[in-house]
Amino acid sequence: MSDKDISKMDYKELRNEVQLLRDELAIMQRKYEDLIFKLDDENFIGSNLKEKKEIMTQIKNKKKGISTLVSSLGNYSTITQTNNKIAMVVSKSVSATFVLTDENGNEIKPTRNNTSDEEKGMICRYNDEFYYYNNVSLSWNKCPYQNEIKSLFEQTADGFNLVGDVSVKGRIISSDTETENFAQMSSTGLEVFLEGLKKIGIGYHEGLHDYPYIMLGAGTDNSGSNIGCIYKLGDGFWIGDSSIITAGGKYPGGKDSAIDISSSYKQATGIFIDFNNEKIYQYIKGVPSEIGSGGGSSVAVFG
Repeated sequence: MSDKDISKMDYKELRNEVQLLRDELAIMQRKYEDLIFKLDDENFIGSNLKEKKEIMTQIKNKKKGISTLVSSLGNYSTITQTNNKIAMVVSKSVSATFVLTDENGNEIKPTRNNTSDEEKGMICRYNDEFYYYNNVSLSWNKCPYQNEIKSLFEQTADGFNLVGDVSVKGRIISSDTETENFAQMSSTGLEVFLEGLKKIGIGYHEGLHDYPYIMLGAGTDNSGSNIGCIYKLGDGFWIGDSSIITAGGKYPGGKDSAIDISSSYKQATGIFIDFNNEKIYQYIKGVPSEIGSGGGSSVAVFG
């Protein structure tokens, strides 16, 4: 190609310059096509290893697939892909161990509350077994491998295989694609829907204390009236309508005793078992009345 400034070229010189560029482009295209057509297995099989300070990365091209590895300070992760499977493994090595004892020198089992942050990064020996702290479940679990903790996620055409605990931020939904039947798990419980209506709910109401409940049925109208509920409150057990479920507290309606809650919970009909005072109350539309106590024989009168 010419070294002359293109702005100073005449028409003939410009045509020659364009022709030269076209010739060079054609030559380059033929060279790359030849390289691509000549590629075979021998060009891809091999390993590429890189090391920088304390981190090692490796890519392996094998006849059956490709694998990658990242390793540092005894911890590593791998991804392997073949024509019928994708597998991922993450592992960490733990060599430091300790034994937890009480004031008398007896071994005690590690828990979330009786171990320090430093100890949670070690292996605890208890009754000749080894435990590690799981940062997903936030609990101490038995070590399935010696001095190694790892999880596995594997996908094939048949489905998924998972080894390890799972923490989910959000909802887990399992559904029938042809109907509105599905189950979903949220941060406070599990719900089962049939034809779009919630039939079963198992969970808890968040508050100063977490109050567990089981809800049954979708109700008798569009507003969800008369849904059945089994509810553990602070001082007892409620079996009845679910309208009080958002209140929590010691007694129905978030109260500190069995009192009238009809102004706020007009549908609150059910039975409350008072554990503290050993009494049983019936609530009719939020109005309580005692039907039994632990002081002796009693007769319940209905109607």
